[in-house]
Amino acid sequence: GIAIFVISKIDLVMVGALSNLDTTGVYKISILIANIAIIPFLTISNVSVPIIANHLKNDDIKAVGLLYKNISITSLILGIFLAVMILESLDIFYLLHPKGDLLKEGYFVIMVSLLTVLINMGTSINGWILSMSELFRINLWITIFIAILNTILNYYLINEWGVVGVTLATLISSSLLNGINVSLVYSKFKISPFHFKTVYLLP
Repeated sequence: GIAIFVISKIDLVMVGALSNLDTTGVYKISILIANIAIIPFLTISNVSVPIIANHLKNDDIKAVGLLYKNISITSLILGIFLAVMILESLDIFYLLHPKGDLLKEGYFVIMVSLLTVLINMGTSINGWILSMSELFRINLWITIFIAILNTILNYYLINEWGVVGVTLATLISSSLLNGINVSLVYSKFKISPFHFKTVYLLP
């Protein structure tokens, strides 16, 4: 959703401002690699958002809930598969890339970013549901709050752990955002993105 987009832009700006060019380059490439795993979720979401908007307009909450769950489980299955493939391929990538030794510094950035991606996928399109409902104003204020929190976390964590700190800040902010959004969607519509099959995907 919009909040995740805002958080990602804040991260890039702060890494660029507080790090050297090599570190910024490693961060950007590492994030691009990790974001491969979220492509199925983005594709499914783009197709599903107009459908959910129509269901909400018709007050068909049951259909919204079913799609909410299906997006979560389908995206998570594809995301976990891609995450495993990415991690398994990193050694070859670092070996073949001319600056592989430098890019290895972004290994933990990729790992933490993949965890963030999977959390975003598993909690489904909660932000979109809120933004198309009567709670859109609350969703806006939550987005602003999370953006401010992410900026503060970035400032402190980047000084402690460098670019890994930035990805940790994003993990914390995204997890909090999704937790709040999932709770709001449930309190308003009594629907959840989680399915009993989700348990089988946990390590």
